[in-house]
Amino acid sequence: MGKYMLLVCSIVFSIACSNTEDPLNGECQGSIDTAPSGVFYIELVDSVGNNLIENGYFDRAIIASKLNGADFDYQTLIPYENPDFENLLIVYTIGTEGDNRWLLTLSETEVDTLDFNMASEDIRFVSEGILYCGGRFILNSANYNGMNIPLKESTYKIPITIQKPTD
Repeated sequence: MGKYMLLVCSIVFSIACSNTEDPLNGECQGSIDTAPSGVFYIELVDSVGNNLIENGYFDRAIIASKLNGADFDYQTLIPYENPDFENLLIVYTIGTEGDNRWLLTLSETEVDTLDFNMASEDIRFVSEGILYCGGRFILNSANYNGMNIPLKESTYKIPITIQKPTD
C-alpha cells in the first residue's frame, strides 16, 4: 500500500509541477492605470523668438482648447508654479485609438490644430501572484497646423516651437 501511495503522490506532484499554463493568460485580478503617452509643450513665438503669451500678444485668459470636437473647453494653460512652463500651451496626448485633434483657440480670430494619431496596446503583468491588466496608448504621429512634429520613441515631453506672424 505504501508503494501505491508513493506512486500516486509522485504522479500528482509531477502533474502539479508540469503545469505550463501561462499566468499572463489568466483572469485579471487588478487593473493598471496608465498616464497619457506624452505631453505637448507648445511655445508660440514671433519672428525674433519672443514668446507671444509672455509678451501679451495672445491673451492667456482667452486661450482654450477642444479635443475631438468635444462641447467642453479644456484650459490648455495649466497653472504651474514653475516659470519655465508658465507661458506654454500644455496639452496631453489623450483621446482614442486612431486620429485625434486638439483645436487650440488662441484669440477670437485664430484657431490652431494639433493632430495626432495613437495606437493602443494591451499590458499584462504578474506581481506577487496577482495578474494586472490594462492598456496604454502609443503616439504614432503628430502635426501642428499641418507641420510634421518629429517624435522620439522614448520621449514623454514633446516640445514644439511655432513661429506665428504678428503683423
